[in-house]
Amino acid sequence: MSYSNVDLRETHIIGEHTSEKIVSAHTCHVLSLHHILLAGISYAIPPFAFIRNRPPVGQIMLCLAGRGHVWLDGQWVLSTPGTAYVTPPGVFHGYYAFEDTPWQLAWINYEDDAHSIITVVPCLAAG
Repeated sequence: MSYSNVDLRETHIIGEHTSEKIVSAHTCHVLSLHHILLAGISYAIPPFAFIRNRPPVGQIMLCLAGRGHVWLDGQWVLSTPGTAYVTPPGVFHGYYAFEDTPWQLAWINYEDDAHSIITVVPCLAAG
C-alpha cells in the first residue's frame, strides 16, 4: 500500500493483523504527571495507517524493528530501527506500515500542554 497526496485525508486504520499493548493515564495515573495520555507498543502490519490533519494530541513514536513510512517535509520518509518520529498537537502528520514483517513501534500520545517543550513541527531523528 502506498499513499499519494490525494490520499492524505484523515485515516485511522489499525487492521486485523496488527497487535497492540496500550496503557492509558486512566489506568496508570503516573502517566498524567508527565502529560502522557496513552503509551503503547504496536506490531504493525498493513493496512495499519494513520493520517491526522489537526490532531488534538502530540505523539512520539520510536521504531524498534521493521520499517514503515512517516510523512515528513511534504513526502513519505522511511522509518527504520532506531528512529524517532515526533509530532506536535495540531500539526498534520501520517505514518503507515508497508511490509508483512511487523513494524514494531513504541509510542506515547501527549497532551497539548506539553508540546511547547518538545517540538513545533514533525521531525524524524536517528539514535
